[in-house]
Amino acid sequence: PATPALGFLARMSHLKGMDLLVDAFILLHKRKTIPAETELRIAGTTLPDDQEYIDEQISKLDQAGLRDRYSIRQNITRDEKIQHLRDLTVLSVPTRYPEAFGLYTVEAMAAGIPMVQPAHGAFPEIIDTTAGGATFTPNTSEALADALEPWLNDPVHSHTMGLRAHEAVKEHYSIERHAEQILKLLPVPV
Repeated sequence: PATPALGFLARMSHLKGMDLLVDAFILLHKRKTIPAETELRIAGTTLPDDQEYIDEQISKLDQAGLRDRYSIRQNITRDEKIQHLRDLTVLSVPTRYPEAFGLYTVEAMAAGIPMVQPAHGAFPEIIDTTAGGATFTPNTSEALADALEPWLNDPVHSHTMGLRAHEAVKEHYSIERHAEQILKLLPVPV
């Protein structure tokens, strides 16, 4: 995108760490270590119980003077998800718990978007396999801000790494590749 954009794509909840990303975004703007026009673009599913949490994040962003630097889109369609991903420089879903996979990780990389994810669960392995991002110390907005900064300051590098991730996802995480791996695990008929 013409404007550096940090993205989030998951359920907008405490467990998915949306507040950690909001705090990191605010910190990066306070430090003035990223382009001033950098935006935060949040999208994903929400349940009625999530609204109070979302409103708290909106309030933090507004109080930080970033009202014109973020967007939040709830319960988007598949086509809107694809467009959301295409409009990003880097994506992060800083989950508070170790996920076994995180489908959004592979979806983002398939769309050519690098990831910055916590160093737990499957994320280190996925990022190592694809070379499509970086990890950070989990549950710390400061470490997340530090990890995001180079991606937002060098969009050419982000784009190059996103393209590398796209190719790696096709190679390692395609449905054909999964089928091959499953067949290897099955006993050979006699």
